[in-house]
Amino acid sequence: STRRCRSPTRRAAATVSPAFNDLDDLMSSGSNADKRFRPWWIKELDHEKTTIEIDWQLSHRADRTKLFEAEQNGSNLPIALDTRASKPRLQNEYVKQKYPEWQGNTVRDFALYSAGNALAFYNFHAYGGYRGYDAATHKSSAYTGLETAALPETNGFSKWQGTPEENLNMVRAACRTFGCEEVGVVEITENTRKLINLNSTSGKPNNFKDVEKGSDSKTETVIPNKAKYMIVYTNVQPTYLTQRCPAQVGLTANTLSYQRMPVQRVQLQEFLRGLGYQGLQVDGMCQSDPFGALGGFGEHSRSAMVLTSPFFGNMYRGIQRMLTDLPLAPTKPIDAGIAKFCLSCMKCADNCPYQALPHGEPSWEHEDTQNETVIDGHVYKGWRLYNLKCPRCQNCQASCVFSKYPAAGVHDVVKALVSTTSVFNGFFRNMDDMLGYGFKEPESWWSMEEQPVWGVEPKLWTS
Repeated sequence: STRRCRSPTRRAAATVSPAFNDLDDLMSSGSNADKRFRPWWIKELDHEKTTIEIDWQLSHRADRTKLFEAEQNGSNLPIALDTRASKPRLQNEYVKQKYPEWQGNTVRDFALYSAGNALAFYNFHAYGGYRGYDAATHKSSAYTGLETAALPETNGFSKWQGTPEENLNMVRAACRTFGCEEVGVVEITENTRKLINLNSTSGKPNNFKDVEKGSDSKTETVIPNKAKYMIVYTNVQPTYLTQRCPAQVGLTANTLSYQRMPVQRVQLQEFLRGLGYQGLQVDGMCQSDPFGALGGFGEHSRSAMVLTSPFFGNMYRGIQRMLTDLPLAPTKPIDAGIAKFCLSCMKCADNCPYQALPHGEPSWEHEDTQNETVIDGHVYKGWRLYNLKCPRCQNCQASCVFSKYPAAGVHDVVKALVSTTSVFNGFFRNMDDMLGYGFKEPESWWSMEEQPVWGVEPKLWTS
């Protein structure tokens, strides 16, 4: 993404970078905007290669009707029921252990959570959230969008024509304007098509067909084969709130993010339509982390379902996905040393109140014998969340050693060392604990001198 540099070294590099006066200037450069702001220690990998092994040959499109049974909030198995029943107690015990003087959740904590939740899940199950409510009001499908933007020919234009590189920079500029931090592209190939579910939770099939336009009916969702570019774009949770998870005030970070994401989806769909192309909302048809890793946002980590970024740590709430037929230059996966760091760190697993994160080595199999209902279709050597034990308390996001702000230049040095050698990983994990990074006292959020706009620490993307 087009973040400003965050350290003296990166600011110095920026002084010799080409200057761009407007959008046309940036697009005509043909450069990948992400690369201009990436430090040297982040290495690019080949397309469809990540820092964990993936067996594309054995991978297959997942049956979504079976996946829901493996999720903690959708299962009636004893272990899932026990997790739901013990959630308030375990979360309060965790906070009290860290801060014995804490008096518990307050009325204003619940009031803030309710405010953040007001629109995020409005008619969520019926329409797919706030964005779905807009679609329903306009008698249109969430998949194809509101379709209210004027087509190019309506205004006397032909559809937009640009090189894939120009188009990538154009979409990135638009998404940044809509409030997204990072933008990448994954090409839909024989391999990556396997990451899109066979069907919905109701069993309605997702069918690839040689048609001009995507469509959604009561009997099937049609994906045009020509829509072979998956735009992936990020939404970072309010960072200071996330640091207070799993207390009630911290959980507001989740709901606020879900409230913002639908608006961004609508805006991107309408932008693509105005160019003369399709934007097909497929968030519910595939998992976010595989596409986030393949698009170059971060690495699969011990946090399992939470992709870890070298810049934002575990602060991503949404890595949204949208298929389009606009030709786009695919972005590449990265290696920032994160997966290697996770081998010895284990801080997220140590701090999980529910023991829902694995302590073992990366594996081709799921370690949890009580979670046999997991059928994800993706064959990889990595870590897997114990879904039936996880109520999504977000503590793994707050505790990750990469989830800190670049308040000191030493953090850039540490990240560079992590990416190049694992010799100091154990030392860095211990220092993270000693210096008090991670979870913060919940009540202290209310007394901060200045709340950042949108709740996201500005030092994450400014100097």
